Amino acid sequence: MRYYGNKEGRFAAAVAVDLKLPDLATVPRSDIGRALVSHFLDMWEDNEVLTALLRVGATNQAGAERMPPATALVRQEIVAWLAPTIQRYLTAPSP
Repeated sequence: MRYYGNKEGRFAAAVAVDLKLPDLATVPRSDIGRALVSHFLDMWEDNEVLTALLRVGATNQAGAERMPPATALVRQEIVAWLAPTIQRYLTAPSP
């Protein structure tokens, strides 16, 4: 533990995740947020490491407090909820 500070630091150092980001060059600018959220949901569903991270986030008190009640949402609701925010961060003019 002394090298990582705490369990979370040790866990983060042990986890390596390839996000396999899609090529967004062919995605219309207005659909980039939706494409990224859909990609990450695909990754969560198919990648055991990311599934483990989600479980840790949900069971760790600090992580669980920051998580929305997403377990009650279906995939389309999650995309509809997150995509506009991601889209805004990616395409909005700088403040």
